Amino acid sequence: MRKKIVLWGTTASTDTEDKKVLLAIALNSEENSLDIYVFPEELATEAFYTTMIQDWRENKEVSFPEGFEHIQKPLTTSESILPDHLKADNPDIIHRAQMEWPVLVLAEKLYKVYKDELSELRSKIDEATEFKKDLWDELQQYWAKVQEQARSKILNYNNIKELREETNELFSVMKELRKKVDAELRETSKKIRHEIEEALHTIDEKTEKGLSLKILFEDLKKLQAKVKESANLIRSDKNTLWKHIDKRFKAIKEKRFGPEGEDNKLNRLQRRIDGLERALDRLKKSVRRDEKEIQFQKDRISNAANQLEAQIREAKLIMLEDRIRSKKEKINEMEEIKKNLLSGIEKENRRIEERKQREESKRIAKEKLKEELEKSKKLVESEGYKLQEAVEKVKSAKEEAKKKKEEKKKSSVTDDVLSAVGTTLGESFGDVVDTIKAVANVLGEHADEMVEELKDKAGEFIQDVKEEAADIIDEMKEKLDNNPDENDRLHAPTQASGKAQKEEE
Repeated sequence: MRKKIVLWGTTASTDTEDKKVLLAIALNSEENSLDIYVFPEELATEAFYTTMIQDWRENKEVSFPEGFEHIQKPLTTSESILPDHLKADNPDIIHRAQMEWPVLVLAEKLYKVYKDELSELRSKIDEATEFKKDLWDELQQYWAKVQEQARSKILNYNNIKELREETNELFSVMKELRKKVDAELRETSKKIRHEIEEALHTIDEKTEKGLSLKILFEDLKKLQAKVKESANLIRSDKNTLWKHIDKRFKAIKEKRFGPEGEDNKLNRLQRRIDGLERALDRLKKSVRRDEKEIQFQKDRISNAANQLEAQIREAKLIMLEDRIRSKKEKINEMEEIKKNLLSGIEKENRRIEERKQREESKRIAKEKLKEELEKSKKLVESEGYKLQEAVEKVKSAKEEAKKKKEEKKKSSVTDDVLSAVGTTLGESFGDVVDTIKAVANVLGEHADEMVEELKDKAGEFIQDVKEEAADIIDEMKEKLDNNPDENDRLHAPTQASGKAQKEEE
């Protein structure tokens, strides 16, 4: 709503009658007050009214004639914006202003708050000599709040537009600062990537020379950790290095354990288990030796020559017991590792077995499909022979029709031929369609291409039969059309037709 309204009204007086007046009301949102201008009817000429409507409401300077009344009044939601002695001809405009102007005042105060906050951000950004992530985040949070007010339609369009333009300017400044930081970061990342690639090249050379693969494997793990922990690597460089390191890991594993495969994986797991079992056997033997040594020391303590010897043997007992405890902990750890490796072998064997079963199922299905396709071929060929027999019947009907000498029987012969062709071809075509449908039901979706091929061949064969039958029919119709006398005979009265029919029968 506008902050200025112009409308006609009346002024009430105790000693005189109500008088017509022109009311001009302006909202002073900063002071939360109203300026009410009352112009008597003799001052409110048509030209002055037009000026107030077109210029004064648009915040242009307008000279008021002498004799008007100026009233100042605070804006409240509980009282009317007009004094009691003034009434508007259109009270709906006054009521609407009374409801909307308090909201407008609050919205402008809120706009001022956002404007001041934006000014503070501008000062911080102007003072910044480099990109700061916390300042960028603060600007983003500010803009999120403004957008929320825009969605809620609390701030008007012009205020939102102004805040958006200023915020975009600050974002542009921050982006320019970030470009400098990004350029420096890319340069730093490039140097780190070059160093790591040089280290990888050295590992490649050592791998080719056949140096200790275990040590090279550990070097790769260190480089991998360096890439993971580095905060100065940009994403593209980090992804590139990950691929290079993974490639080296695979190359070293292939040299240590052979090409990756199921058998090699099982062999590798089995070798680890064998190595663990040998280490466990050595540890257990060592524990048994330590236990015998403990028993020996206990026996010697009771027969010690002096107290010093006894103290030495007791200290040795403590040392042996601690050694046994440590070895047993190691044994437990190795037993757990062995258990996991055995579980891994079991899973791998189960996976291999499942894969073999799937391959066997595929092989069986393929063989069955091949058999069904062969049967389908034979069925289609059999139906092809039936179609050939139908063609022979059509040819026989044609020869029989030619032998008849009487022209009056041509129409009947034609009907016989058409009937024979339709019946024979209809049965044959139906058999072929039923056969193809049966093949499709048997083979399912696994033989789409073969079935389509068989359908195409059968369709070509059927089309040939149709064309040959059509030629026969067209030839017979042409003979009838070229013999007008015979055509008249065919359309003779019913008696003649009946006689011809009897002769034909």
